Amino acid sequence: MNLLKGTGSNFVTTLGIRLTELTPEHAVAEMDFRPELQQLTGVLHTGALLSLADTTATYASMRVVDPSGASSDPRFPLAVQISANLVGNVREGTVTAESRPIHRGRTMIVVETTVRDCDGRLLATVTTTHLALNR
Repeated sequence: MNLLKGTGSNFVTTLGIRLTELTPEHAVAEMDFRPELQQLTGVLHTGALLSLADTTATYASMRVVDPSGASSDPRFPLAVQISANLVGNVREGTVTAESRPIHRGRTMIVVETTVRDCDGRLLATVTTTHLALNR
């Protein structure tokens, strides 16, 4: 399966998350601000920012589990812990997440993700722990 192409209708496609780069070293994804993703104050909903970070970290973890990207490994890196620091937000534009695995264990993967606005301003830092379990 080519992860850079959409895989049908799901939460990721509903949010409009687009994977733009995927290597064994990092994953990059982006999402556009849309009015239906804002909170009552008019900024991007925190849940949308965290979903972008979690999705990007999961893509990065998938390449740790299966470096070839062939999806031949039956394990799936399920996020079991997330720690986030939100330091900014946006009312327009595109936000980008970059995830880098910092621990590559046999069953546990830890990923650090930064989320930035279109000007490169930091919006969030997120650390996730994934367990690579059989699907």
